[in-house]
Amino acid sequence: MDDANRNPNEDNTGKDISQEGSPSLSPQGQQANTPHSYRGNKASNYKQHISKWLRNKFSGHRPLEWLTFFFEVLTFIALCVYSYFSYGQWQAMKDQKWVMQGQLEQMKGSSTQTDKLIGETHTLATNAGAQAANAADEVKKLGALVDATNKQASATNGQLSVMQKQLEATDRAWIAIELSVVNVPGAFIGGPLVFDGNGRGSMGIEVRARNIGRSVANSASVRIDAFALPILESISKTPEQRQRKLCESRDEKRVMRSTILPNDTGGIYASIGFDTKDIPNAMPELKNGKPIVVFVYGCVDYESADSLTRHQTGFVLQAFGSRDTNKGIQVGATVAADQLTFRPYQFFGGNSLLSKLAG
Repeated sequence: MDDANRNPNEDNTGKDISQEGSPSLSPQGQQANTPHSYRGNKASNYKQHISKWLRNKFSGHRPLEWLTFFFEVLTFIALCVYSYFSYGQWQAMKDQKWVMQGQLEQMKGSSTQTDKLIGETHTLATNAGAQAANAADEVKKLGALVDATNKQASATNGQLSVMQKQLEATDRAWIAIELSVVNVPGAFIGGPLVFDGNGRGSMGIEVRARNIGRSVANSASVRIDAFALPILESISKTPEQRQRKLCESRDEKRVMRSTILPNDTGGIYASIGFDTKDIPNAMPELKNGKPIVVFVYGCVDYESADSLTRHQTGFVLQAFGSRDTNKGIQVGATVAADQLTFRPYQFFGGNSLLSKLAG
């Protein structure tokens, strides 16, 4: 401190302390020299000395010095608190470092396991791909084997079907057609081939169906008709077309017999006619009438006893006016029964089966 600011009482401090600290005398003028009184005086002197020092130290100082002192104390306290919390944070960071280091080690171990797992997964995927490729090859081979088996089965079924048809063809009923002219003396219809005044021809025919097969023929029925063409159209597709049209329809059926045994014959009489009025005369020089070609066509439907399948025997026949020669027929000229004959039309490609053609 400066001398100007020094307290005047400070100069008397030693003096006061000396005066106060001097031992007291007894009434007899002698000092009390007991141990107890000595220790009490000494303590009292210390207290007085400290009290006076503090009073001299802090009394009379300026406020700025007090503030500086308190700020230093507060700064020290704050520094201690800050140091304490900083130490705690450092310790926490140290612990966190060890935790993070452990996590890093675990992550390294997990990364190694992950890489290993990825490698194993890749291996499994590669193996699965190879197995899938092998399976695809096996499927292709199996598909080829199935196709080959199906083809073989189809071929076998085809062979069985052929064998069944062959067996059925061998054992089924077969109907052959026989035509003959019916001569009824004095009858206009039912006699030989005759013509009326309008050029319409008529003839009586017996249609006989003979079973040449090994099974019974059931529900036999016949369809039959006739027509004429000019002589120059003897080679034509018209007879076959008319036969197919007639036999593919469900009309004009005539029942013959319900049952025809093997080697037995069932027959029916039919009177048929045909028109010639619209047929042009290709040979006007002929005196006996214009020449024509007469066709008789039809079919016989039946069932075999061992099958419900319907069978059919079709026929197209050409009529001739002589039994021994291919004599033609002229409109208006009567053909006797013993001369009228029928021969299979050679240009008919149907299912014809003719066993005997009798006059």
